[in-house]
Amino acid sequence: MSTETSPNTAALGVVADRSPRRASGDHHMVDANGDIDEPVFFEEIERLRNEKDAREQMQLEHEDATLGGLLTTDGLDVRRNFAKQTATQIGVDGTVEEVVEIDERRKESWRGLALAPNAAIQWDFAVETFDYKVQAMDLTAKLFVYLAFIIAFSFFFLVDRDVNNNFYLQKVFFDPITGSEIAKLKVAKFFLDITSAVGFVDFICDIVLIQTVDYTYPTGGNYFVGSFRVRTQRALDDSCTVNDAVIPSTMPAVFQQCYGPLTDSTEDTGLADNAYNANPLWKYKSCDEMGGGTSTYGWTSSFHCGGYYFEVPWWRDIEPENVERLSVLTPFPSSIKERMPIFSALYQFVTPPMIESNPPFLDNVATRFVTVEWFVYNAALQTFGSVKMFAEVANGGYWVPNYQFRVFSIWTRDNIPKTVYDGFFYLFVLYYIFQFFADLHRFHRRERKILAFFFDMWNILEMVNLAIFIVVLGFRIAFIKKCADTNLEIDLLVYNERYPVELDDIMNAYMMQVYLNSVNVVLTFMKLLKFLRLNDRLNVLTRTLSASQDSIFGVLVIFFLIVTAYAMTGYGLFGLGVWAFRSIDQSFSTLLQMLVGDIDYESLRNENRVEAGFFFWSYVILANFCLLNFLIGVLMEAFGEVSQSKPLLPLESVLAKTWSDWRRTLLPANLWHDLVQYIKGNSKEVLLMDAVEMLREYREKKYKPGEIPIDQEVLTLEDYEIAIDAELADKVGQGYMAYIWDDLVYEWDRSNEADEAIKSHRDIAMTTKGVKAAIGKHMKLIEGFSGRLTDLEKNLTTLQGLLDGKQRVRP
Repeated sequence: MSTETSPNTAALGVVADRSPRRASGDHHMVDANGDIDEPVFFEEIERLRNEKDAREQMQLEHEDATLGGLLTTDGLDVRRNFAKQTATQIGVDGTVEEVVEIDERRKESWRGLALAPNAAIQWDFAVETFDYKVQAMDLTAKLFVYLAFIIAFSFFFLVDRDVNNNFYLQKVFFDPITGSEIAKLKVAKFFLDITSAVGFVDFICDIVLIQTVDYTYPTGGNYFVGSFRVRTQRALDDSCTVNDAVIPSTMPAVFQQCYGPLTDSTEDTGLADNAYNANPLWKYKSCDEMGGGTSTYGWTSSFHCGGYYFEVPWWRDIEPENVERLSVLTPFPSSIKERMPIFSALYQFVTPPMIESNPPFLDNVATRFVTVEWFVYNAALQTFGSVKMFAEVANGGYWVPNYQFRVFSIWTRDNIPKTVYDGFFYLFVLYYIFQFFADLHRFHRRERKILAFFFDMWNILEMVNLAIFIVVLGFRIAFIKKCADTNLEIDLLVYNERYPVELDDIMNAYMMQVYLNSVNVVLTFMKLLKFLRLNDRLNVLTRTLSASQDSIFGVLVIFFLIVTAYAMTGYGLFGLGVWAFRSIDQSFSTLLQMLVGDIDYESLRNENRVEAGFFFWSYVILANFCLLNFLIGVLMEAFGEVSQSKPLLPLESVLAKTWSDWRRTLLPANLWHDLVQYIKGNSKEVLLMDAVEMLREYREKKYKPGEIPIDQEVLTLEDYEIAIDAELADKVGQGYMAYIWDDLVYEWDRSNEADEAIKSHRDIAMTTKGVKAAIGKHMKLIEGFSGRLTDLEKNLTTLQGLLDGKQRVRP
């Protein structure tokens, strides 16, 4: 038979007579004519390719086995080798086919258990993960308690406030009062259009008296309590100094008067010798002399509860013979009181001080604040309402009208069950105070630090939250005491011909609870994010913020500087004509609102047509388009890094892993063991914390500093069992300690670090193999190089000695 090859065969590099299949008499790739049998040819090519892949796979496994890889200790790569014994170890009593099925899902939750007996984990990863799991256990136990706490707090916060119905209660007053036209003015004006003292006087006479004193105007089932009060605060005539260059001292004294802004030192407190203070129709009292009260917060400043005042009662004494007639006409009949007629209220109480007096109660010069205020009671809602219609007078003379309505409940004997519940709720608070100091003790025990504990974000949040709860408790006690000390019988309150200032103190104590608890609602629910760290899917927000906090801080600093600069610029350019830029702080708020689309460009353009466009567009481009989007970019980059830092398993795998963990840890024997140890005072969290410290100490003994790279310091099952004291393991439970090890291996196996470590070791092994292949023939020479150098050194020493001897004998 000819040994020649066909052209096609030669081109493909295949020698026909060397074909294994031809020699065996099987399928021949070349027929008798020397042509290629293509089906047989391609089948042979596929067989050779498979053999090559099998050899490469065997070589790769051999290389892994020789690496001392971080997931193998017995010469086999346990990530690649699954057997029926492995399936039996994880509780699967199945056939060979079932083992193959598990191998196909080896990247899921079951693989960690299979790897556990032979695995070796980087020590840093093992200790950090172990410590994290101890904290996670602690958080898990606290989570169930915290959920109960949130439910209790929600009931504690909401049960006293019927906001929905009380909203309509305030509408009964403010819609008619602020929506009624002030009749004396030819140009239609309403309360919010008041611009002078005369306008406020007209508002009281034409609107307040008609809407309140005149009982023919409907106000629902509301009792007007006591009397309403008109109160004002004034500045002294020397509360500022005039400019001598403009108003020389030679001008009359009236031109030397200067009424400045209202402060503690510039307020007229009734001590000045002037006609206003000598008027018997009103008098000045401080807050203490008033008997208490609340401050009023407006647009320009805040105003205390004292000042000049006069009162207008809702009721007056009647003669006995008029009782029958009045019982038909009045909505709340009494045998001794009748409703004050509107004309009596107007001409007897309001007109004398506000219109007929000289000087009048209000003016446009010294007046800085004026309010008309009263209380109502709604029997259906069992709440009191405080109504305040007030106006601030800026130092420039502009009147800023505003109103305020507060609804509050009172404490009576009917509230004792709720008070008992409040005491139960504060047992939760007491528990968390104790827990806070216990966490501080644990942190100091683990980290040997104290100050760092108070710089942790979650601990700061916890401190603020608990501090507010303590302050709320103080206001709660004060509220109950004030209510208990006050006679709140409605007939005494309604028919009392004075303003019930004691209700101001009760309202203040009540509303402070509402305000502080509202802050605590946000803080309490924000603290739930701490528990979301237990789940890789739910803790993405906190991890993203943590990963980007340095970059965010830098961007926010620049952002703050830019906004502050534009706030000052806007204040200077538009502050005179645009309400939103009347002060620097208001300018700052307005610019932040502009970032979310709340823009009034027309008002800016009308105030400063030249600068408005440059100011607006430069700010929008710099702050919105650049800085704000840059901040979003930083967050997105951090989010991407966080998402890739830890691979997420499919949800079904997570559920399977969780179910597997529960089956192991919630066995009756384990639960009974935990209960016995808890009774003995052995907290599992504290014991496991001690186990973490034992692992650290064992590592220091096994690996001396600098002996091997840190990433090659590995923890095996043998090390794990030796490092943790047997007595401590018995207290925790041998089964639970085995579960911890399996879980550590599971976490390590699915981490990026494991793949990177094996890849690194594989690269080292391949490099070593390549070097050996390159210089293999000379290895014996290289290995003997040290001995040859030693012999050479001896020979050189001998030669040197001979040379020295010759030199000595030479004449």
